[in-house]
Amino acid sequence: MTALTLVTLLVFALNKIFRQNNTLKNVSKITRSWWIIIFVVFGFLSFGRIGALCFFLLITLAIFIEYLKVSSFPSKKTLTFFLFSFTLLQYFALYTENKSLFYAAFTLAAVCTLPVIVILKSTIENLPVVAGVIFGLLFAGYYLSFIPGLLYLLLLITGVLILPLETQLEFLAGKFAGKRKIVPNISPNKTEAGFIGGVILTMSLSGIVAPRLLDIGPVPALFLGILISIFGIFGDLLFSSIKRNLAIKDFSKAIPGHGGFLDRLDSLIFTAPVYFYYITYIKGYF
Repeated sequence: MTALTLVTLLVFALNKIFRQNNTLKNVSKITRSWWIIIFVVFGFLSFGRIGALCFFLLITLAIFIEYLKVSSFPSKKTLTFFLFSFTLLQYFALYTENKSLFYAAFTLAAVCTLPVIVILKSTIENLPVVAGVIFGLLFAGYYLSFIPGLLYLLLLITGVLILPLETQLEFLAGKFAGKRKIVPNISPNKTEAGFIGGVILTMSLSGIVAPRLLDIGPVPALFLGILISIFGIFGDLLFSSIKRNLAIKDFSKAIPGHGGFLDRLDSLIFTAPVYFYYITYIKGYF
């Protein structure tokens, strides 16, 4: 909340100085959407663990729908049935705290979904496309579930605070410092200054928030910020390359200034399991 408030005040002040700056206007729209997102998230979290599970379940299903709408997948109804079924199984495992089933759900889905769809379509002509879409969506749903997989609500809240803000911090750093591109063929807006600034800002945020909320030392907290930044950009770039391949700007327009749910959570999908395993290891929950 504090970080978002500071960003909001900074953007408000800059808008007063540079009134015709389109970038700042876009950042203002993004920031307003962030406030709505924060209140919705904490509205669900106010119901405790069951609220968190419901929130991430709904978000995962929304991501599946978004991706399938823009893909050229040949058997969307069948895949939707399998995705929804295994996601419900996965969240049932989380609800019942069945760790074995939670870890096995992805493997079961991968083993069953691809061969069944190939058999039903009676062709392997589009196998690369079919396999790519299936495994991409399975990874998206599976990785994202690691956030509610943290059954300790305080850990979950900390993840919700730090993980999504990483891309916002990187975006601001890139816009106002430096123009040298990292991967112009995939994401022209990614700059070296943005990446370095994002790492420093995320480390600082993690160094302030994590020791207080997670009861970990300053060094593990700072290293957490580094991990979040690095794996966050991995997820961002992966889904940016997918959008380029599909010739689309956003997966949908569900969130003003952000695009769709998948556009907003692309980096979170990759940082979620890293955050899960790192925190559970540091805290000795294994």
